[in-house]
Formats: sequence, C-alpha cells, structure tokens
Amino acid sequence: PADVRAFSGMGRAYEAGGDYAQAVSAYRKALDLSPSNEDRDALKRTEGELSRQNEEAEQRRRDILVRENVLRGRSALSLGDFEEAKNFLLKALDLTPGDHDALIAMGDLNRTSGDLAAAADYYRAALAFHPDSLRAASALAEVEKTGAQIQGAKQVTEEVTTAEKPQALHTGEETPRADQHVQKNAVSPGIKPKTAPPRAPAVTKRPSALPRPSAVKKPPAVSAQGDVKLSARADS
Repeated sequence: PADVRAFSGMGRAYEAGGDYAQAVSAYRKALDLSPSNEDRDALKRTEGELSRQNEEAEQRRRDILVRENVLRGRSALSLGDFEEAKNFLLKALDLTPGDHDALIAMGDLNRTSGDLAAAADYYRAALAFHPDSLRAASALAEVEKTGAQIQGAKQVTEEVTTAEKPQALHTGEETPRADQHVQKNAVSPGIKPKTAPPRAPAVTKRPSALPRPSAVKKPPAVSAQGDVKLSARADS
C-alpha cells in the first residue's frame, strides 16, 4: 500500500507539472500494485492529455515543414522554376491540406503559368478553409475578371473571323482556287494543245502587174579632150 500511495502521489505530481508521460507511467505502476477507481480515472485523464500533447507536438512539426516547403516553393516561383515550385507546394499540402499559404501559393503558381481555371480552384479552396481570407477573395476576383476579359476577346475574334469569310462559305459553294484554275488550263507535257494554228488571210484581189522600168538613157560620150560628143541620135 505504501508503494501504491507513492506511485499515486508521483502520478499526481507529474500531472500537475504537465509531464503527462511520467504521470501515465506512475499511475500504471500504482494500478499494477493495487487497482483502484481513483488511479484508473487519473490514468485515463492523463492518457488523454498525453495524446493531445503529442498531437500538438506533431502539428508543430508539420507546421514547421509546411512553412519551409512554402518558402522554398515561393523562391522557386520567383526564379521561374514552375516544376520545382509545384513540388515544394504539393509537399506542403500533403502535410496540411488546408494550409492557407500553401493554397494561395499554388493559386499564384497556376496564375503565373497561365492556368487561370486551376488558379481559381486553389483560391476557392483557400476560401473554403479560411472564409475570412481577404487575400484569397481578392485573388479569386482578379482571376475571374481576367478570365472573363479573355473569353470576351476570343468571342469578338471569332465573330470578326466569321464576318470576314467569303460568302461562298455561307452558301455552301466552294470558291475556286487559283491552283485549280492553273491545273485546268495547263497542258500536259508532250501533248499539243487542241487549237488550230492561225490561218493566213485570204487574198481577195490579185496584185496588178508591176510597172516596167523606163528606158535608161546612156550618158553622152566624152572625148579625151574633154569635149562632149553628141550621140548620133538626138533626143526628140
């Protein structure tokens, strides 16, 4: 009995000091020597406190790892290494799925990489876990606004493109292409075109007889003395 009271007293002392592991050990020894309802209730109480204490210690450890991975992910994101940033941030979310900073960082990562839909999903998840997060609400509003603007621009572009299409596309008629026209009029090698050669114009009137050349007069003879001798035949 003395030992039982000693272990019971030790258990109460450890429990009062917050050393629940030692208190559980002392109460168990007291119960092994002499079971009592008082020590049994004390053991149950201290075991619950020890479990809570261990969970808090584990949560603190996870929080430290989460903060570390979020910081590394943010650093990789600032350097443009999206894959490395994603790996660190997903590790943080594996440890604590509802971590506010990790969810916001994943939203920022997807927003920077151009995936606005995924970014919006992460911002909504942050709001689901932390409804009072102004940061998540503001980021979600900006992403939704940007997405609406992009969608509107795409719609305008499609309307302009449709309006600029040839009328044949609307009637179902196919507009002939230039290459089709060339192929249609092209002549295959080695095949003469089926066009008749040009014919000479028909002669409707025979040309008149060419005029005969007039008689050419001989020049007068010149003597050695330079006198001109008249020809025996005078011109009439």
